[in-house]
Order: sequence, then C-alpha cells, then structure tokens
Amino acid sequence: MPRIKHALMCCAATAALASAMVAAAELSVDQVKQRIHAATPSAPADFSGKDLSDIDLSGVDFRHARLQGASLFASKLVNCNFRGSDLRGANLNGAWLMGADFSGADLTGASLLSVVVLGGEVKKMPTFTGARMSGIKMIADLPGADLAGADLSGANLPGAKLNDANLSNADLRAANLTSVTGLVCDQLRAAKTDRTTVLPDGMKCN
Repeated sequence: MPRIKHALMCCAATAALASAMVAAAELSVDQVKQRIHAATPSAPADFSGKDLSDIDLSGVDFRHARLQGASLFASKLVNCNFRGSDLRGANLNGAWLMGADFSGADLTGASLLSVVVLGGEVKKMPTFTGARMSGIKMIADLPGADLAGADLSGANLPGAKLNDANLSNADLRAANLTSVTGLVCDQLRAAKTDRTTVLPDGMKCN
C-alpha cells in the first residue's frame, strides 16, 4: 500500500507540473495575433508584464509592440519582427531567435541567456542593428550577427561568441566582455570603446 500511495502521489505531482506548464502562458498564439491585428500606430499592442513563455510565436509581427517586463522564456520567436518594439527588462532566456529582427528595439536590461540561434530550417542570425541593449545579459553564439550601431553600454556578455559579428559603431563602453570569444581587434576598433570597456582576458588592442 505505501508503494501504491507513493506512486499515486508522484503521478499527481507530475500531472500538476504538466498542467502548470500548459497553463504557463497567459495568452494563446491566436489571442496574441488578435491583439496585434487590433493595434494602431497610436495604440500599439501591449503585452507588458505578460507571460508568453514556451509557446510558438514564429513569424509574428511585433513591430512597435510593448513587451516591457514580459516573459518569452523558451518561446519560439523564429523570424519574428521586433523592429522598434519595447522589450525593456523582458525575459528571453532560452528563446529561439533564428531570423528574428530586433532592429531599433529597446532591449535595455533584458535577459537573453542561453538563447537558441542555430539549428532548424532557418539559418539566419538574429539582427540587432541600432537596438538599445544597455545593461543586457546575454549568453549566445552570434557568429556573423549584425550588431551595428547597437547600444551595448554596460552590457554583460558572459561566454558570448562574436566571431565575425558586425560591431560597427556599436557602443561597448562599460560593457563586460571578459569571457567573450571570437573577438578581434578590428571589431573593437570599429566599435565605440573606452577605458571602462572590459576586454576579454589577455586581449590588448592598440
């Protein structure tokens, strides 16, 4: 009997966890799309603080949407358009970002830890041209990614891989690049750096 009771308790706990995971997102994909469809230039779609985690939002057009403090944890955002959107303080940890466009978006203080940018049918890197990424936390493999003009001042990029990434005019002042790999001096010379920029261990550029 104790074994049966223990098994039933385990099953109940597993079911409760599965139910919690299914009910994690506050809105369905269709509801997200309906809000975006109803949005206007003067009243953009507002998902501030919403839990949109672990759902497939691939291809959704979030241009100029308000996503401040929203959770997109582990969601599929493949080929999403986030141009000009407000993602301040958003949680994108574990999200799939292949082909996503963050040009001009505000990602100040957002978290992009262990994001997925490789694999699947879409081979294009996410784009961050002109994005505001001050104070961002990011762990990602971004070889060849476009970060031109991005504001990465004060950003923390532990373990990020930036081989051949475009950093032209990117603001790296006060950025922590200690454990970044793939950086070469030409990339840093094309970016905005100063004495507050923490370079990768052992790296020196004249």
